[in-house]
Amino acid sequence: MNYKRTSSPSSAAVVAGNHDVLMEIFLNLSAKSLIRFQTLNKHRNSETATPSFRHLHSLRHPHGTSGPQHAFLLRATTTSQLYTCHPTVKKLIPFRFRFPYVKILQSYNGLLLLECKNRPHGRKNYYVCNPTTMQSKNLFGSDEHRVRSFSGLFLAFDPSKSPHYKVICLTPTGPGRHEHEHRVAIYDSETHTWKQCGKSYINHGNLCNGIYWNNGIYFVRLKSSSFRFCPQDHVQRWLDKPPIPSAFAGKNGTDMISLLGMIRGDWEEDSLLLLHVPGKIMVYRFCDEVFEVLVDFKGEYYFQEGDQLQFGFKDAHQFVHTLTPV
Repeated sequence: MNYKRTSSPSSAAVVAGNHDVLMEIFLNLSAKSLIRFQTLNKHRNSETATPSFRHLHSLRHPHGTSGPQHAFLLRATTTSQLYTCHPTVKKLIPFRFRFPYVKILQSYNGLLLLECKNRPHGRKNYYVCNPTTMQSKNLFGSDEHRVRSFSGLFLAFDPSKSPHYKVICLTPTGPGRHEHEHRVAIYDSETHTWKQCGKSYINHGNLCNGIYWNNGIYFVRLKSSSFRFCPQDHVQRWLDKPPIPSAFAGKNGTDMISLLGMIRGDWEEDSLLLLHVPGKIMVYRFCDEVFEVLVDFKGEYYFQEGDQLQFGFKDAHQFVHTLTPV
């Protein structure tokens, strides 16, 4: 008697046919792994590219994953070319935005605040960009919302609290005795609208390079007073300045080392520093207290002999890979 063998579906086929199980697996993958998967599987791309899925993924991975999921965008001082630097990759990878002239104003939890121009002296446009997905959002999409000038533009985004970001805009009300008075407007990515939030008096002339953290904008200054401004209650508070250690100096008095940033690990001893000395990007690991050469670019065209550094700390922008929609 001949018995026919009944075929049973494989485990992979069962999982692939169960939408809920598959979505749970996708939600646990890192952002970089999902991006690679989407390029290979166009059918699943439509499911994992929806705003709702990306919001859920961002909440599941509020600060990315430690280690390889962190990266830096570095701008070379000699060529203005941008490079991606990963703490586990032994080379710098060229990075390009779709605009020819881009200035990174801020980097915050995987999102970038950009000033973009099509020509060197062209009109400035301001975008929030996700460098992982290369999605971008024009903050002043129409002339109706465009402001002629502003004192500061600040990105606020904490994915552990909300999948939506906000942008705070400070605009001077006028010259003379009103030179320190500013209108406060806040853009909300959830509603895609700007909201006017009254006026504030800020007694400081320089409102560039502020960092939003813990419900306030912090302005840390090396040669003048540092302060914190809270856009919710319109209160400015002065901050005590911590002692600044002396820098490493070269033969001609210039700084010979640049601290590009710190990558925090799951444990404090797993954290590392990213440093730059002439011709090299280096990593300092706290766990074994060892310096390691990550990238040696002395043979690259943007390297210059001498004490000059190719990457300054102001042109190093850390980001985590995230699927957060903009």
